[in-house]
Amino acid sequence: MGVSNVTDRARTLGLRETRMRVMKSEMLLADTVVQEPHQSFVTIPTFSASAFTSRKFFNDVKVLCLIVTFPLNHKSKALPVAETWGKLCNRILFVSTDTDDKLSTLIVDLPENRSDLWQKTKKAFEWIYQNNLNDYEWFLKADDDTYFHMDNLRGFLKNFSPKRALSIGHKFKINGIEDTYHSGGAGYILSREALKKSRFLQLS
Repeated sequence: MGVSNVTDRARTLGLRETRMRVMKSEMLLADTVVQEPHQSFVTIPTFSASAFTSRKFFNDVKVLCLIVTFPLNHKSKALPVAETWGKLCNRILFVSTDTDDKLSTLIVDLPENRSDLWQKTKKAFEWIYQNNLNDYEWFLKADDDTYFHMDNLRGFLKNFSPKRALSIGHKFKINGIEDTYHSGGAGYILSREALKKSRFLQLS
C-alpha cells in the first residue's frame, strides 16, 4: 500500500470520527432541549364568556381606558384601537397633544418626546381624578400599540373590589430584582381607590 493510499484512508477515518462526534453532540443537545424543565405559570381566575356575560360585565365592571398616543399615530394606531377593542371600554380617552375629529382626545400641553411620556400620563390621570373618578371603577392605561381582550379583563377584574387600592400589571425586573413599577408598554390598571391614593397626582 502506497503512502498516498494510507494518507487517504487516515483522512477518511478522521472524517468519520469527526462526523460521529458531531452526531453525538447533536444527540446530547437534542436530549438537553427535550429534557429541559417546563416553566411554571401563575394560575389566574378564568371564565367562559358569552354575549350575556359580556353585556353584564360591561355594566357591572366599569372601565375607563386611557390610551397614550401622538398626532402622527392617530390614523395608523389610535383609530384602529378606537374601532376595535376600544369600543368595549365604558369610556375611552386618547391622550395626545393635538385634537382629532375621529377620536375622543384629552389634550396635554407638552413636547412630543419620550422624556415627557410620564408627564403626559400623569396629567391625564390628574384630569380623570378631577372629572371622572366616581364614574368608573377601574382605570386602564395603555399605549396605542397595545391590545386588551376586554371580556377577559372584566372577567378577571370582577374577582376584586375597586374599593381596594389595587394596581394590576407586569412588574419590571432590573438586574434580577423585581421593581414595584409596572411596565407601561404592556399596560396596567388602577382601581378607583388606588387612583385616590396615588401620590404622583398634583392636585390644586
